Amino acid sequence: MIKTILATYLISFSAYAGDINQAVILAGSILDEASRNSSSNNPGIFKQIRNTLASSDLAWPQHGSDFTNCSATTLAYVVPSTAPRTIFLCQRIVHAAEVAIAQTLIHEAAHLYLGNTDECAATAIEVVAMEDSGVGLAYKNSYISSCLGN
Repeated sequence: MIKTILATYLISFSAYAGDINQAVILAGSILDEASRNSSSNNPGIFKQIRNTLASSDLAWPQHGSDFTNCSATTLAYVVPSTAPRTIFLCQRIVHAAEVAIAQTLIHEAAHLYLGNTDECAATAIEVVAMEDSGVGLAYKNSYISSCLGN
């Protein structure tokens, strides 16, 4: 079961909780399906990333505010060195469709699983998971072109 945490400055439960929880469920289903249909050399990685996501904490800002590390192009981020089990969701993504949130969660959980912030590695996992699940990409992140040449 995924645990939910809120930033310390939050005073009320976010209105986004239902959408985010549904996106977590969808991300798990996408990873399960990708594991079954994987074109990768390591289909077990999707199960491991699903387990990482399931054991991760999610944090999102109160409506109208954002985390310091969120920028105009940042959807979410992780800090494996100081918060090895937390995915921080930025305002830009909490308003998105469930499938876009799910794709973002897969990307960030890949970072946590790998224990680093290597964008190309997380993007490769994200793309293969979305494609092999049959869902396809909800959006192309800003690293796809530079990392995968797509």
